[in-house]
Amino acid sequence: MFESFIPSPNVVVGSVIAALIVAGIMAYINRRALFVIVPRSFSYSDLSAGQIVELTIINKGNKSEENVEVQLQSKLRYTLIASTLPSLDLSQDCMISLHRLPKGEDVSVILSVEEGEFSQDCVLSVSSKETKGKVKNNIEESQQTSSLEVAFFLVLIFVGMPVFGYFGGNLFVQDILPRLSSSTKAEVETVARLENQGWEKINKFVKAVGSDMNASEWPITISFPKRNGDLLSFTVNIKNRLPERAQYNVSLTSTYDQNKYILSHSILPNLRGEYLLLPNQDTSEKLEIYLPYEAKKKIVVFEFFVKDLNGIYTFNYVWEYDGKQ
Repeated sequence: MFESFIPSPNVVVGSVIAALIVAGIMAYINRRALFVIVPRSFSYSDLSAGQIVELTIINKGNKSEENVEVQLQSKLRYTLIASTLPSLDLSQDCMISLHRLPKGEDVSVILSVEEGEFSQDCVLSVSSKETKGKVKNNIEESQQTSSLEVAFFLVLIFVGMPVFGYFGGNLFVQDILPRLSSSTKAEVETVARLENQGWEKINKFVKAVGSDMNASEWPITISFPKRNGDLLSFTVNIKNRLPERAQYNVSLTSTYDQNKYILSHSILPNLRGEYLLLPNQDTSEKLEIYLPYEAKKKIVVFEFFVKDLNGIYTFNYVWEYDGKQ
């Protein structure tokens, strides 16, 4: 009895591959890559008795970084000479900080360094609110890291997705499709056929009345209308195929204002019908609606409301006609 609960190898492998693909895509989308580049230093300058050092802070990730901080070695004395971002700050505890660095952006900082020799090791750390960054010698090193991540993502898409498609396809054909009952397949086919005929939101009612019927056994039929002046007359036939007694309500609407007919003829068209039917009981009634002969495109919507002891079903039938009628 437990065999139906044991997943097949396709299910296991497909699930693992799907999880890895989703995890990889999410990791790439949320990728963070924060770097400090120490490209050069100048030992002689008219601006300072010490070294002039240029640092570049780069955000190569896919999200903006907030509260970015670069901690420098406290044994040296630093003076901020210039930067490409006005809000950048150098604190007394040798911390370079900036409020926000958008994705794909960089900021350059020029410092005067005294009381020692500055090297890459003097950059102790780089971090933000969400991640810790890395210190690199040059921009090329940071680009190599990004290229590897992009290559991994491309391999994931072009290799992982076809593999997942193969196992997913086998899973559907071998495991899921056979488990679909014949009644479910019949319901899908019946709904598709009815939708092609103009019925809307019919799924729930089809499930209630059952799908073991051919096209001629559908319990509601609507005849092609007859014209009576400005009125179109439809014959609505209903057979209650529900297992309990049911109340059927149907009302007609069109693109034309029915009040115009009432004002000109002092009579209301028979737009609505209400019937209480026992199981397998049927009824037939003519319903009318104002739709002038000269209307270029004639559309009538039949709105059905059905209620029995098991539930309520609402669905529509749309009648369209482009010719003269």
